[in-house]
Amino acid sequence: MTKPRAIKPELVTAALLALVVLGAPRRSGAQPEGGAPATPTPASAPATPSAAPATPSPAPATPSAAPATPSAASATPSPAPGPTVAAATEGTAELSGLQVRIKAAQDKAGEIKDTVGSLRDKHTITDSQAAAYERQIASWSSTLSALDEQATHGGAQQPLSKQTALAEAGLSAIKAQLTDVSNATGWNLVGTLLRARCATAICFDNGEKKDWLGIEPLVELPVGKSLALSKSSLSNYVDNHELRIDLAAGARVWLFRDIVSVSVYISKPLTDGRIRLEGSPFVYPAASIRRPYPGIALGLLFDSLWLGFDRDELRNGDGQDVMAVNPDFPPNTVVSSTWTLTVALQPVTAFRTAIGTAVQATGRNGR
Repeated sequence: MTKPRAIKPELVTAALLALVVLGAPRRSGAQPEGGAPATPTPASAPATPSAAPATPSPAPATPSAAPATPSAASATPSPAPGPTVAAATEGTAELSGLQVRIKAAQDKAGEIKDTVGSLRDKHTITDSQAAAYERQIASWSSTLSALDEQATHGGAQQPLSKQTALAEAGLSAIKAQLTDVSNATGWNLVGTLLRARCATAICFDNGEKKDWLGIEPLVELPVGKSLALSKSSLSNYVDNHELRIDLAAGARVWLFRDIVSVSVYISKPLTDGRIRLEGSPFVYPAASIRRPYPGIALGLLFDSLWLGFDRDELRNGDGQDVMAVNPDFPPNTVVSSTWTLTVALQPVTAFRTAIGTAVQATGRNGR
């Protein structure tokens, strides 16, 4: 029987040291603070003591690093700007808006200057008027350039804004004056006159032009000269009467934007004086001239000229006024008659148009 060999103390000590080293939990050196602890790998079972010294098992592979922690820049919200930064940002925005206004006003000044040149070329305004407008525009342009430079170099925003508003108002006033001058000439004036007339008339478009046709009441006092179109005893009186005034009331229709109009009316001459026919000693009062039929008139050039066609009759009195009754004729008998052409002006229509135009201009300036 073989005698068992004695175990050396050095081998026992080495085995115990291996157990201690391999059984302790390992921690990854790359693990951040607060990270999940590395899973300990169980130590290998202690080797059975043998004559040869026990060899420690190789250490297990280090666990994979934990997922990268989000960067501080993305995980941590950006701090809100402080009051000083916010105020500076707002001031910069206001200053930028002011510079935009100044640039727009400068562009407007250039457009107004072009308008002045156009009106001067059309002889709508004189050279001296154009020069005066250009001096005003140049003055405001210089002011705007100075304001733009101050704004660029960080001038105070509120005073610059007030001065810019003054420049804008000045340029708007010049533009309004030029608009009024332009509207007071040519076909623009015709449009204003027609709008004034249409305030008291029924107006129609023809699909291409506005106020091409209009219908309006007529109350007129044509003042002018009448000419007899036929020969009679009354013709001599009509032709030799220098001036006459009629009272006419009816309706007027204009065409082609009031280039021409047609009026149908009833009227009565308002001639004073007395009428003595050739070959008769009797003298009739002027009230004995009657117009029993409606008259027709043509209006030309916006009714500035009246051409009226009427039939004038001199009638004997009806017996109530002894001075108007010629005993040689029966009462109410037509003693003489003639067709007449009256060339006259229309003061009532002109006065009404002037008032309407003033109202139109006042309303436009008020807007």
